[in-house]
Amino acid sequence: MPIYEPIELPKIERIDSPNGRRYKVPSGLLYPSVTTIFSVYDNKHIEEWKQKVGEEQANKIAKAAAKRGTYIHERCEELIKGININNPPLTKMLYHDTWLQFKPLVEKIGKVYANEAPLYSNYLKVAGTVDCVGYWEGKRSIIDFKTSSRFKAKEDIETYWMQCSAYSVMWEERTGQPITNLVILMSVEDDSPLCYNSHRDEWIGKFIKLRKEFKEKFGD
Repeated sequence: MPIYEPIELPKIERIDSPNGRRYKVPSGLLYPSVTTIFSVYDNKHIEEWKQKVGEEQANKIAKAAAKRGTYIHERCEELIKGININNPPLTKMLYHDTWLQFKPLVEKIGKVYANEAPLYSNYLKVAGTVDCVGYWEGKRSIIDFKTSSRFKAKEDIETYWMQCSAYSVMWEERTGQPITNLVILMSVEDDSPLCYNSHRDEWIGKFIKLRKEFKEKFGD
């Protein structure tokens, strides 16, 4: 079971806009969020999917996915921090079985130093909110909680790994603790949950390259 012993981290301010999410760090600078960096990628396949299923249906699917993701993340936070977050009865009815399948994986996490915690890197010039920093199978790890409507193979989640590798750099900058072990725990609708491991050094170079592309395209 997780043991929550949080490390105090600097406060940063989240700012959402049509151009993506930014965080104001203690120096006053605005850094794009890790997920905003991925806007460099061409979303042509998403637009094609919307045209195929129709705008209204696409919005329904996206909203349902967002609700499922929020519900699972809140249950993880409750379990780790020992708190209670109220949810509408309908939301609980829809996603509680999915959580019960996922819960045993989350219970395998050991000591936790951060959960839903703000991080930033002056080196990468990015910021974000890390799901979990804690021990997984005896290793200090960046642990990310994901939800999916279908099975995803390890090679299908490249952006997840890049995201975690960026968090590992942020964590080391803020705390002095190096972390190289990355863990993705994925709740899959109507299927068994997934657990994948990787090493930071496989992905951080790719993220740095993407960060440079973002700066060239958007200027920050």
